[in-house]
Amino acid sequence: MKSLFLIVATCALCLAMACCTGRTVPAEEPSGAEEAADEARIDSFIYDVEEDVSAPMPAAADELFDDFIFNFASSARLQMSRIAFPLVHRRGTRTDTISSGKWEMNRFFMDRDFYTLILDDEMQAENTEDTAVSRAAVEKIYLESGYITRYDFERKAGKWMMTAVCDTTWHGTAAGDFLAFYARFAVDTLFQEASIQNPLAFTGPDPDDDFAEMEGLIMAEQWASFAPDLPRGTMYCVIHGAPPRSTQKKVFVIRGIANGLETSMVFRKREGKWKLTKLSI
Repeated sequence: MKSLFLIVATCALCLAMACCTGRTVPAEEPSGAEEAADEARIDSFIYDVEEDVSAPMPAAADELFDDFIFNFASSARLQMSRIAFPLVHRRGTRTDTISSGKWEMNRFFMDRDFYTLILDDEMQAENTEDTAVSRAAVEKIYLESGYITRYDFERKAGKWMMTAVCDTTWHGTAAGDFLAFYARFAVDTLFQEASIQNPLAFTGPDPDDDFAEMEGLIMAEQWASFAPDLPRGTMYCVIHGAPPRSTQKKVFVIRGIANGLETSMVFRKREGKWKLTKLSI
């Protein structure tokens, strides 16, 4: 840690933080040039298959699951070609199949500003850039009901394919204990304050230097001024490689889709209770 100090929630710092959550509108509207640059970056990995029936998706988009899923969720034609029909559909102990005629286009998280990652440690974040990863999943998590729809993908012969859909509950799953905790943490401000390590380790942008970060501590009573906009209701979680294990540590990441911004929260389970121990924005 560069320095250890108590951070005062000044207006300048709060404005700087507001620009770094995955769902908050920046204080300043982007210029036309910045918007064009963002669109160009998105276009560089989302290939519009609808415009050219004869042209396949670039092979490079199959190297990383993140690049593939953006394409998969953006094109109905590509989506139909990358599902292993009849698609295995598991509901608890029951297994059915879905025919191509019954499948409906799924845009996953493309209608939102962000998606999430639930990791066992910070090193797992490297899997998002690992071209050797051959299994992945997208989970739609219903935080109010404890229900999960998981879409499984495998890369076969260099191409990502959806291989199964599984409807289940999080109870009894490796991450179920944490998800049950997070579902309450996301909506209950009093529970949030009680579930925060006091003081809380913090890393964020330096309001005096656009290219630097500041590190320090946040007191529990300051949490409301620093708290990010937390996903609630339903959220999409992307799993690269092996699913989360049943561990005493979870790294919850909110990753912006078009803006590249990211919020990371480290939770640890101590004496049977989950506690937020670090916030990075």
